Amino acid sequence: METENKPIAVEEPKKETYITFKQILLIILIIFILVFMMLNFNQVEVNLLFAKIQAPLVVVIFLSYILGSLITWLMNALRKDKE
Repeated sequence: METENKPIAVEEPKKETYITFKQILLIILIIFILVFMMLNFNQVEVNLLFAKIQAPLVVVIFLSYILGSLITWLMNALRKDKE
């Protein structure tokens, strides 16, 4: 008489979930950003070289940040190409 080898189901121990320090800092940062956005949603006039536009202040700040980050990244990429 042959016996069949059946796999034994083994339950993995449950991992405890906990909030890390980085996650707490991220939550606080997101809250600060949301409060900042709500406080700076008034319309401002932006004078460009060729036109004047109306936009929420938070959008102007965000686009300025993105443009500055892009310029910084581009300058670093160009400098690394020369080396």
